[in-house]
Amino acid sequence: MLLNEVLNKPYKWKFHKKSKREWGILFKTDVGEQYHIVLFYSADDEAWMLSFGNVSGYDEPEGVLNTGDEFRVFATVIAVVTEFLKEIEPERLYFTAKEKSRNKLYRRLIDKFANKMGYYATKQPTGEFELVRK
Repeated sequence: MLLNEVLNKPYKWKFHKKSKREWGILFKTDVGEQYHIVLFYSADDEAWMLSFGNVSGYDEPEGVLNTGDEFRVFATVIAVVTEFLKEIEPERLYFTAKEKSRNKLYRRLIDKFANKMGYYATKQPTGEFELVRK
């Protein structure tokens, strides 16, 4: 299956929180793994932050699970972020790759989608990825 085909098949997701300063989203994979996506505004950084990962209930996101479903998981995150960027139109959005093995994948996905969404993509010396509105 081609990468584009997989990225066009996000999981169904739902809000468990949606406010002017925070979005919380849940979705479940075909193998039953539950994921949590959080977008929140940091007044200290004057920017939005993104985190996501596998959860047990509402615990802290875990690391890479190697379930073979990472592209549909990323497709879901991209779908949520796309809706978020259209609705909120943030100036800046930051996120990090918790695992170094994800840096290359994140870079490829960012390069593919950031420009389409009207953002520049950079990787900071700290390792954070940043989307800045054009």
